[in-house]
Amino acid sequence: MKPFFDLSGLDARAIGRLMDLLSETDVEECQIEQGDLFLAVRRAVQDAPDRRALHASPPAPEEAPREAQVIVKAPAVGVFTRGERAASTPKVEVGDRVSANDVIGFIEVMMVPHSVHTDCDGIVESFLVEDGEPVEYGQPLVTLKPL
Repeated sequence: MKPFFDLSGLDARAIGRLMDLLSETDVEECQIEQGDLFLAVRRAVQDAPDRRALHASPPAPEEAPREAQVIVKAPAVGVFTRGERAASTPKVEVGDRVSANDVIGFIEVMMVPHSVHTDCDGIVESFLVEDGEPVEYGQPLVTLKPL
């Protein structure tokens, strides 16, 4: 049986065509494997509604307005860790005071940790992702209460 998509003659133009085809769909990731050849394509979906939000119940009304928060976002795609390595001590904990440009965690990209820095002085309110969880570029990671 001849494969539907042959990887043996794959070049940059073919990958580009595949990515163009995927951009017209709601497919976010595609993996093709033939023998010892493997191709994985993943695209970032921008301005798409969160699928979990589509099925969630409406939020309960808040009793009091919340104070302003600063959200620290992921500077890269990778795996978020609170310490420099997966098993190391976290750089900061909830309730810690941080200054602008402090390191509050790391994103591991291809086995290399990249620092995640704060944008302002504040107090760490919460971590929005778990230690060791994969993250996308621009994904909210931490909320800070600005000082």
